[in-house]
Amino acid sequence: MATSAGTRLAAWRTGWARRENARRRREHERASSVWARADAELRSLAATARTPRPVAADQVPWLDLRPGERVWWHSPSVRLVRAAGPVPTLRRPRFHDFTPSQLAGPFDDRVPAELRLVDTGPLAITDRRVVFGGAERREWALVRIASLAHDPDRALTWLSAGGPHDGPGSGLMLDPYAVAGFRFHLIRALAEIAGRRTVFAAHLERLRAAHQRERPLPPSTARPADAPNPLTLPLAALARLYAGPSGASAARRVTQCVAGVAVTLALASMALPALPAFPRPSTTPAGTLAAAGLGGAEVDTENLGPHGPDQVNADSDAQGLGPDAGRTSDPSPRASRTRPNGAVTPRQPTPATREPSPSAGGGQGRGRDLPAQDPANSAGSSRAGHSAGLSGSAGSARSSGSARSSGSAGSSGSGAAGPSGEADRCGAPANPYGYHFCTTGRPIASPEPGICGYFRCTTDFWAGTGFLVQCRDDAISMDGGHRGACAGHRGVLRMLRAAPGR
Repeated sequence: MATSAGTRLAAWRTGWARRENARRRREHERASSVWARADAELRSLAATARTPRPVAADQVPWLDLRPGERVWWHSPSVRLVRAAGPVPTLRRPRFHDFTPSQLAGPFDDRVPAELRLVDTGPLAITDRRVVFGGAERREWALVRIASLAHDPDRALTWLSAGGPHDGPGSGLMLDPYAVAGFRFHLIRALAEIAGRRTVFAAHLERLRAAHQRERPLPPSTARPADAPNPLTLPLAALARLYAGPSGASAARRVTQCVAGVAVTLALASMALPALPAFPRPSTTPAGTLAAAGLGGAEVDTENLGPHGPDQVNADSDAQGLGPDAGRTSDPSPRASRTRPNGAVTPRQPTPATREPSPSAGGGQGRGRDLPAQDPANSAGSSRAGHSAGLSGSAGSARSSGSARSSGSAGSSGSGAAGPSGEADRCGAPANPYGYHFCTTGRPIASPEPGICGYFRCTTDFWAGTGFLVQCRDDAISMDGGHRGACAGHRGVLRMLRAAPGR
């Protein structure tokens, strides 16, 4: 077992090292690609600053060039805008402040609401001036440009020549692709008109040398021994899930933590088993209980002993065998549970007499109902049976007839209690539904809604899906016929039945 776990851990560490090396190579390739593009751009800018190449005059036919004038850059479409309010602070043009980041984007070329579009036309930068060829031609002499400002977010450059026709609110809105060329050639033309072109080229070379020192180094090789603990990644992911990323604000961390805990609790409540159902409230009116004499403390639901002669059928009912008659035996008395006030209220068993089952035909065996005997007469019955066995078949017939006559006498004697007497219910509480503990009758799979007003129901009574049984702690349950019925009530004692006609 330990060897297998060690092998799996070694394989995981090897796979981690392979994946980590691949990730490091991808990151190095991306960083090297970005660095190479920036290096090529700096090299091109430095070469252009040292030896600029002018644009052919036929590419700007709208521009009237002066003798000896050369064009460094041009664009076919530029918008002239004017500010309705204050403009950014303009500074004197200084080439040593130039960095490639001023040429990077992205730039927004939409004219904002605070600017007013004045004109649209081509634009050109020469070695002497900046010329705008719109409906009304405008130009800014390089030697007279006093200040400028590049908007870092928009493709907008503010120019001020300090003349009477050009206030501080004039700007040029270019296309995003033309921003880098315009800004570079403008600052290079200003450096050349000031006689500092070589100094500007040297500045670009220094920028490139600094960029060379920032070249990404090849990544180190990850080894299996460098693999983290296998629990580190799941714990880090769990912390990120509940607490948010490391750079998140406190408000976001709290919100994400509360949301994560709420989702976890919801999933846990769905995964846990359903809680036991509580008993339904009785729908029987209180007056009915009072009329039946069951509305007060007179109802004895705490007795643990057998009620009547049905103790002989307790084992068969506990197995869910249905109304199968059992053999007659002497009832064994049980102790009664004491009430909270200390009083003991034992229930005296009342014998009940049953007629033999018609289906049995008066024969012997388990297919007939035997008459219940009173404990006081059990000895006499035994002696009569013994005498019958010695006298042969004639004695058996006389014993059988004596038993039937004895049963008839017992039945007529107990009939004084009436059809609603406790003997007919075999110890069951009085109830308007005819439910009893006797061995005759049908099992009850759909009890009346008010049954819990007459019997003591278990806590999860209405969650049961079987038939009615009485547990050994005197409570009734709907789990009859299922394995584990009355599991929390010391097991099944007997079955609760209904009259055949109900």
